[in-house]
Amino acid sequence: YTEGKGWHHARIVPYADISLAPSAMVFHYGQEMFEGLKAYRTKEGVIQLFRPQKNIERMNKTNERLCIPQVDPDFVLEAIKTVVNVDRHWVPTDVGTSLYIRPFIIATDPHLGVSPSKTYLF
Repeated sequence: YTEGKGWHHARIVPYADISLAPSAMVFHYGQEMFEGLKAYRTKEGVIQLFRPQKNIERMNKTNERLCIPQVDPDFVLEAIKTVVNVDRHWVPTDVGTSLYIRPFIIATDPHLGVSPSKTYLF
């Protein structure tokens, strides 16, 4: 997210470190949102998400409280489904087990001062 462009250039990238300035606002002001939900397999082996709409609603409630821009619920749901599909081999097959998913948004502005960030990573 960047001010003026909104949420843009969504993509899945290979696992790697995230480079942030030491003054990134997430470090000094805790401007971040995180949620948690589960993906599990049905008896037929189909992957399901547990109450994703409720998680997305909570994400946006937290975003509002922390002055983080809202995310489009349909986009978030599609993003989560896409990531789970890419990493479907991590969804366990044993009954009663699940993959824990931790979507998050962090403030990335390299700024020291009390104000909302103008840039974020999701």
